Amino acid sequence: LDIIIIIIFFFSKLTVSINQLCDESFTGNVLAQSTLHALSDACGRIVSLTKDFHEQSCMALYNQINSFLKTDLVRVQEARAHFDSMSTSMDEALSRNAASTRTRPSDAVEGRNALTAVGACFAHTTLDYVAQINIVHALKDHLIIDALWSFIRESSSYFSRGHAVFDEWTAVDNGAVADSIAALTAKSRLVQRKMQDIHSLVPKEMFQHFSGMSPDPDVMMEGYLYKRSSNAFKTWNRRWFQIKDNKLLYSHRSAESEQPTVMEENLMLCLVRPAPPSVERVIRPSSSTKPGNNRDVSEVSGSSSADLCSFSVPDATTTFEQIRRVPGNERCADCGSDQPKWVSINLGVNAIYLAHLPENYVVPPPASECSSRQVWLFAYFAVF
Repeated sequence: LDIIIIIIFFFSKLTVSINQLCDESFTGNVLAQSTLHALSDACGRIVSLTKDFHEQSCMALYNQINSFLKTDLVRVQEARAHFDSMSTSMDEALSRNAASTRTRPSDAVEGRNALTAVGACFAHTTLDYVAQINIVHALKDHLIIDALWSFIRESSSYFSRGHAVFDEWTAVDNGAVADSIAALTAKSRLVQRKMQDIHSLVPKEMFQHFSGMSPDPDVMMEGYLYKRSSNAFKTWNRRWFQIKDNKLLYSHRSAESEQPTVMEENLMLCLVRPAPPSVERVIRPSSSTKPGNNRDVSEVSGSSSADLCSFSVPDATTTFEQIRRVPGNERCADCGSDQPKWVSINLGVNAIYLAHLPENYVVPPPASECSSRQVWLFAYFAVF
């Protein structure tokens, strides 16, 4: 019976554990949850069948054996108690009868009569005791065998019901469970293959906790600095500093769960002074600042790309008209021709050059010959 109770307890706890595992560790995995629910249902059926077997078969066997022990064997024990009591009385009667003398015949008669009465009672008690023993030996043969036979039949019925239940369950859910296991196995293998090359896909700066920038959005900047202690020795200790919520915080290096100590309540009210000449400092780019620089470059590149994407190329005709409307571009800067259409339009820059030409240099008109214009151009550029 204890073994049956242990089995029931085991499968009950297993059912509860499977349901708890499904709720806590497989949230979002519908395939795994459905499979675990099917297995939990199978464990629940085992518990139900085992409880029925315990209540019907085991308890019936226990009740039959217990009835035999508490009824028939109790009668034997009571007969044994009467037999022991009469044995004591018989011993006393025999002793009294043996102690009688011829000088006192009355005592001899009383002893003989008492011995006769006690002997008769002792004989009947002995027969009752023997009868109870024989009856118990006769009953034990068929009572015990019948109880065990009933237990075996109930056990056979228990296993038959279990086979029928799980035969039906196997036909319905076994294929689904096997398919789920195969699908989850293939998924795990795919994940393993992907994880083998995962390091080549991740940038080197992805998981670096570099000094100067924090993954916490509330922390403006963080890193190691040297803090001068307030003791008599005024030693410099390396501490982890953070700028958060306009406060300067610091904490010890090894204290993971330590709350940061507030060094300055409001950095906006602090006075910045140059370091004394005794403090030698060398500032140079290091590997710790490279990720921050890369981030700045990426932000600038992103904004530039966005600006370029938003920039639209104006129409050529519109641009040409805007250039024509600039003062000084209504005539060619070289020959003075009206409405110029060639590349020599220069936004009036040559007007500045012409303002510094000597008075004896006269700009040839547009109808001049090429030779005269060539001489003038050589003289024009020779001045500058």
